[in-house]
This record gives sequence, C-alpha cells and structure tokens, in this order.
Amino acid sequence: MKESQLQTESEILGFCEQIHSRGISYVLVSRGKAGLLLSSVEQRIKAVAPPVEVDSTVGAGDSVVGGFVLGHSRGKDLADCMRLACAAGTATAQTPGTGLCHRADVEAILPRVDLSKV
Repeated sequence: MKESQLQTESEILGFCEQIHSRGISYVLVSRGKAGLLLSSVEQRIKAVAPPVEVDSTVGAGDSVVGGFVLGHSRGKDLADCMRLACAAGTATAQTPGTGLCHRADVEAILPRVDLSKV
C-alpha cells in the first residue's frame, strides 16, 4: 500500500509499524481537522484541536513539527509534546495569510487540545 492510499487511522498506524521496523522511533502524522497521530515504539497518541475559524493552513504543518520539537527539546513527555504541536498548528491555521502562530494563541489553545491513547 502506498502512503497516499492510507485513509483510516488503523491503516496509518499499521504503516507506522513498518516505519518503526526500519529503526525510526517516532512518526508524527497530521490529518487536518481529524487531528494528529503520534506513533512510537512505546505508545500511540491522538491529539485533536478545538474547532477554530481557519484563515490559512500555510505553515500549519511546519508549526506542528516546530511545537513537537520544542517540547521534546525541553524534556516534555510525548503527551505534552503532542499537545504543544497541535496547539501550534491550530494557532497558525487561524492566523491570516502566511503568518505563523502567536504565543498567546498557542497558550489559549493548549488546555483545549483533546488527547487520547490509540
């Protein structure tokens, strides 16, 4: 199965297992409004943002990666990294044009991100 054919959460996570078997520790998948999936050897986490008015999705994926890496570099656990990643991507999506997220918006979204284990 090609990556572009992955539709369901189960299919995505199954493909993540193939990636892990190649020595990759973390796989972070953005699914737009459906949220983020993180697969690691130890656990799988889903993060879903609260509904917001989307202005532009330009840079949202980059902000997701940036939020995750920032949290990880600060020693946060994977759940907190996912919460920050989701909030950063969402805050960017509600920012006009090609602007990126603002700290105040990220902080306002953080407590409203829904996390679950999958």
